[in-house]
Amino acid sequence: MDDLLLLAGELAENNNFKNDTFNEDTKPDGEYLVVLESIKLRMSETTGTEWFSLTLKVVEGDYIEEKFYVNLFLTEKTVKRTLTILMRLLSSMGYEIDVTMFSDKNTIAESFQSLVGEQTTLVKQTSKNGFINYSFKGGE
Repeated sequence: MDDLLLLAGELAENNNFKNDTFNEDTKPDGEYLVVLESIKLRMSETTGTEWFSLTLKVVEGDYIEEKFYVNLFLTEKTVKRTLTILMRLLSSMGYEIDVTMFSDKNTIAESFQSLVGEQTTLVKQTSKNGFINYSFKGGE
């Protein structure tokens, strides 16, 4: 922590912070064996938009120990897609779908805490427009 000023100076020099891809997902499209590290219900203080924030860590292959940060939004347009992805996550880990887990956002967040530490296969696919889509595979 003592080197914060030094690090900030390096990033500010010649606008290097604009070139830093630390927070960008640069891993290639494909399938990744991951473990669910966390799932949290979040809300924007400015817009009120809510979403589920998932953190998944790669457990094998070239990207071992790297993380994926997947946000599943709860807007009118995206809620059906979000529920579909969450159900696929549950199924990919070998669990049966219990619709009572989906009675409200807080129940989902609480119910999914039992999945933390479980492994699954995350599929990353980038569209022609550059939008990254995540889904889960397995448990069929």
